[in-house]
Amino acid sequence: CGGSVDGTFCPRCGQDAKTKRFTLRGALLHMIDVWGLGTQGMLRTLWHLFWRPGYMILDYLRGRRQSYFSPFKTVFVLTALTFVIAQMLPGEMIHADKVSVNIDRAPYDEKMGTATAEKLEEGMAHGIDNLNYIIQWQEDHYAFSVIIGCLLLTLTSAMFFRRPPTLPNATIVEHFYINVLINCQVLVVSLFYLFGRYAFTGTINFSMPTGVSVIIYTLDYWQVYGQTFWGTLWRSLLSFFFYSLFMLLAIVLYFLIIGVMAAI
Repeated sequence: CGGSVDGTFCPRCGQDAKTKRFTLRGALLHMIDVWGLGTQGMLRTLWHLFWRPGYMILDYLRGRRQSYFSPFKTVFVLTALTFVIAQMLPGEMIHADKVSVNIDRAPYDEKMGTATAEKLEEGMAHGIDNLNYIIQWQEDHYAFSVIIGCLLLTLTSAMFFRRPPTLPNATIVEHFYINVLINCQVLVVSLFYLFGRYAFTGTINFSMPTGVSVIIYTLDYWQVYGQTFWGTLWRSLLSFFFYSLFMLLAIVLYFLIIGVMAAI
């Protein structure tokens, strides 16, 4: 930037004062830095997320961020690492089940007429195809699905964890960061689940049972928000209940719209 340097780094742009020529070692460090391994930030983040997740999240929210890796970068790195490992393991990959619905047209033919029933059947089939496309997209773009899931969960968790003792003035964005960081821990645990399932069954599946994720979230919420354990438990359960309810209502509303459009 052309500024004067008196120290290790430039105070204006942050560049190292001793810029060296490119070497093979430097090129390798730049390559692994894409995965967060060029510095200790990624490893420190994973270590603290595994052993002291709630306290690490509080540190991050309170401004101690230089020592840790970005939550969003961590999500993308961990999902990419999971898929790379899954592709390298020999065995059967378990995919999400496709949605299929068998419709008995006889009652609809009598009440609505054959033409209207055919339109309804075509509309439902089109809606199911779109739903399967969304499921496949979530599986192919898992990192984005994690971020979207955290956004939806933030709406419910922020409602039930309002004004917690440790973060009485927490904003909705801070609640979102909390959920993203907890999901990073879920991704770390899912790697162990992937290896464990593969060792015992020979199948490849990194999607843990929902109950395990709920337990992880509950324990982390307990550390982050400073509520009592039982207070944290019922708030966590209600957060996930309404999160699931919103998802279910969205699917029902979607098919109602498809049905109405087909009947018009």
